[in-house]
Amino acid sequence: MCIGAVRGQLVRPRAPLSLFHITYLIVCKRLMCLQVVRGGDFIQVIKSNVLLRGLDKDDFEGWKVLWRLYLDFYETHLPEEVYEKTFERLLSKDLTSQNAIVAMGAGKIVGLVHFIFHPHNWKIEDVCYLQDLYVSDTIRGQGIGRLLIEAVYDEADKRGVPTVYWLTQDFNKPARLLYDKIATLTPFIKYNR
Repeated sequence: MCIGAVRGQLVRPRAPLSLFHITYLIVCKRLMCLQVVRGGDFIQVIKSNVLLRGLDKDDFEGWKVLWRLYLDFYETHLPEEVYEKTFERLLSKDLTSQNAIVAMGAGKIVGLVHFIFHPHNWKIEDVCYLQDLYVSDTIRGQGIGRLLIEAVYDEADKRGVPTVYWLTQDFNKPARLLYDKIATLTPFIKYNR
């Protein structure tokens, strides 16, 4: 679903979107995008042709295609049941720690971000792990990755979670150019079992 709008025009969506209940759209000065505002809920539209929204039960096939492309980049292959279980968890109303936002363009999913809220022994409040971020290669460079990350920042802020962190491979130079602008590089090295 894609909402088109003219700059400065208020637009009421025809139906509420699954994760975010939207009342109206207003123009946002940052990145020339539109932003939905209502009681802390939001959605953003870039250039009137890309919409950020919560994952919906009808998104499985489009989401799976994009997540598979993301996993291919990291040379990771998962069995079908992991896709199904992850999608179920991301949609669960009972499991609010795992979340997803998708970017919609031309009627299909063109970007996604998965993020997980969890406790941290060094903090009173939870922290947020941005686990997966992917934008279709045909529309990269249009600010969608940045907006997906900022959408996670907004969700973390709504929950009173000041820390959002993520990992990337050191050779992922295009992504790191973005990350260096909107986050702080840490000296930590990841180990795995």
